Amino acid sequence: MTKNKQKYQNSRTLQYINDYPETIVETAGIAPLLKFNLKFLEVNQKDAGFCALEDLTDSDREMLLDKMKWFSTESRFTWETKPTGRGERPLLVVYDNIPGKSKAKHPKNVPSDVSWARFRLEGRFRLVGFFIPDSLDKCPYKANGREYYYDRNTFYVVFLDPNHNFYPV
Repeated sequence: MTKNKQKYQNSRTLQYINDYPETIVETAGIAPLLKFNLKFLEVNQKDAGFCALEDLTDSDREMLLDKMKWFSTESRFTWETKPTGRGERPLLVVYDNIPGKSKAKHPKNVPSDVSWARFRLEGRFRLVGFFIPDSLDKCPYKANGREYYYDRNTFYVVFLDPNHNFYPV
């Protein structure tokens, strides 16, 4: 670069340009990614072996957050079909209802027509929740004067299950 060009360059502008993101929402590949929602997190079934976030050890909370971050790198459908390499079921299993042998009771605030599911985390630890029915995917919903769309890639967390009580074996 010539001495004259250097004289007229703004270092803050150059830094801004260098730090500016290289993509936009439409090209970032966000749409198919799994999302987590904690609105329905149940903390009133501790007697059945489920727990609240504050009941977890620091290492379990860190593991949970790391796993949720990792699961968020792919779509729901990837985790439903991705083999674990150990001849076991995939890391995500979807059920029509709460399994019959489950220690869980369907919470009153959870809709009755959901698809229950669980993620295998580490050891016996499971993350249990639900997806909306596939028939509602991308259907509009109006609330507070705005239009929203249902998304079957959103996992609504209901139970933190450190002892595999949702579907005991």
